[in-house]
Amino acid sequence: MTSDTQTGHGFERRGSIFQQQRFREHTKINAWSGPPSDTIYGGIMAKFSNDSVSVIAITIRDPTYLLDSLERHFPPEGVVLTVSRCFGPNNTPSVQVGFRGLVEVDSAFHIRLANLQDYQKTVAPATWAAVNHYASDLKKRNVKIAFFSATPQGGGVALMRHALVRFSQVLGTDIKWYVPKPRPGVFRITKTNHNILQGVSKPEDRLTPENRQVMLKWIHENANRYWLCEGGPLTPPSEGGADIIIVDDPQMPGLIPLAKNAAPERPVIFRSHIQIRSDLTSNPNTPQAEAWGLLWESIQLADIFISHPVSAFVPHNVPPEMVGYLPASTDWQAT
Repeated sequence: MTSDTQTGHGFERRGSIFQQQRFREHTKINAWSGPPSDTIYGGIMAKFSNDSVSVIAITIRDPTYLLDSLERHFPPEGVVLTVSRCFGPNNTPSVQVGFRGLVEVDSAFHIRLANLQDYQKTVAPATWAAVNHYASDLKKRNVKIAFFSATPQGGGVALMRHALVRFSQVLGTDIKWYVPKPRPGVFRITKTNHNILQGVSKPEDRLTPENRQVMLKWIHENANRYWLCEGGPLTPPSEGGADIIIVDDPQMPGLIPLAKNAAPERPVIFRSHIQIRSDLTSNPNTPQAEAWGLLWESIQLADIFISHPVSAFVPHNVPPEMVGYLPASTDWQAT
């Protein structure tokens, strides 16, 4: 008997047509831009008992947000509804946004990716001791921290926030992450503005006062509906709001005046995650200076401006005493 190795032929496994099609669909759904926001998914699950349906759960969602759900004959353990909400197309865990725009990381922690011991193994004892020292202090003082960014997926900020909130959960600290209800027209403006600030936009692109008003209207609508109402994270800490507010990137600096107006003594931090061309923002005749000037009207009200650890990424009119530097990390933020 002659083997394939002896005849010079190796074994080779090729994906079936079905597998290739499934992979293409998975790639499309999980691409950088994600599926279109008008795509709607429906799911139905049934629990059987004694050959009859005892529980039926139905959920309706877009690629990110839960739109509606219904369950009949709800069981005590709530398994049916929980499972139907945790997984999306191709049986992958869903990115979920719940009440008030709260990002429900890891399907509201129904999915567990790591425990405290897993994190401890990744760093030196001194680092782990420092992490627990500061975590214990936050818990002892009941400090509540609220992050705000434009989207729950699709870029570096989302990766960092998923990692940080996941780690906070196992530490027992109170860190929450909120995103606004999306509006595609606004995202075109914010993306163009990103490109302007980084010096990679088209020569004719501008952040006009009109576009800035569109952004502010979007921010104010979300803030008034979800975050400034009773129990919202932007209300004063004495009324249940967060003790510290952190606004990520230049999509939502319009939140800073609202947060300061609600609680003037509360610390507000602006975190810049992009390369702002400070050499261009300092030239009053550039689109970068125009865009930065409009954003700075809100950002200057923050207490701290955090940038990547490159001084050239900080515009010239940001006071040095306001600046902090922090490298990006999409692991668990201890680096």
